[in-house]
Amino acid sequence: MKHTTKIMLFTGMVAFFVIQVSHTIRNTNSWPFCSYNMFNRMMQPKIDEFMIWLYDSKGNKQLVLPGNAIPIEYYRTPVLMSDVFDGNNESSKVQLCRILLDHLNTAPWGKFDEILPSARPTPGSHFTGMEVFIYNYDLDLYRYGQKLEPVNRKLIYSYHQQS
Repeated sequence: MKHTTKIMLFTGMVAFFVIQVSHTIRNTNSWPFCSYNMFNRMMQPKIDEFMIWLYDSKGNKQLVLPGNAIPIEYYRTPVLMSDVFDGNNESSKVQLCRILLDHLNTAPWGKFDEILPSARPTPGSHFTGMEVFIYNYDLDLYRYGQKLEPVNRKLIYSYHQQS
């Protein structure tokens, strides 16, 4: 390989690296450069999270993440929950709740990759209802080694099957 070719390749590689680092520092994306901000973004101190209370036929209830009630990757559940529960389409809300409860009762799933394991009802029972909440958290209140409790919670939908 010629000396000038080596210099050009080296210069191109250095330029590519500098552009990539600048995209990472500025948190911008412009193909083929990416900031890789999936894991390095700074979260706002106040966050909202969907949470689900599941009720079973023995009167027990359990608090679960949406990923424990919806058999998709856990990080995709907030979008699905927002699409359904932030709107005014009552039939979509009822239909999703029915599907989820039926699936939890008849076809529970295990953990796989980024899919959380399904919630399980108390032995000898089945799920009969669910309540969808938005839990508000303030990350500034977190103390190492302690559980972060929600600052507030708001019920956004309640569904219970008729006996």
